[in-house]
Amino acid sequence: MIGRNESAMGPFRISLPRTYDASPERVFRAWTDANSARSWLAMGGDASIDPRPDGLFYLGMSWNGQIRPHYGRYLRVESPRLLEFTWVSESTRQGIGGHDRIHAARQADRTAPDPRGPA
Repeated sequence: MIGRNESAMGPFRISLPRTYDASPERVFRAWTDANSARSWLAMGGDASIDPRPDGLFYLGMSWNGQIRPHYGRYLRVESPRLLEFTWVSESTRQGIGGHDRIHAARQADRTAPDPRGPA
């Protein structure tokens, strides 16, 4: 598909529920702490993170021997339950990005995304 007709198809939305053997605080920290993000999200590349509303982030993701820059802005930061941000990367097809929302909720002894899904 080359493009989407949003007026005919509606906005694109996807939910990818995951369960982690970690507290909501630990999951939130993995996304908002530069050292944590550098190790798993940037795959050893660089990370600069300012996790507050209107704060910016940069991830220099290391992939196949190259650095793939990703930039974003935080929209909502409600530690440790909600993180909402936009992002863009010239490394994606046509330089597009996204608008992501991460909900964390305690579920028994595991952390799972909020069952209400993204708003």
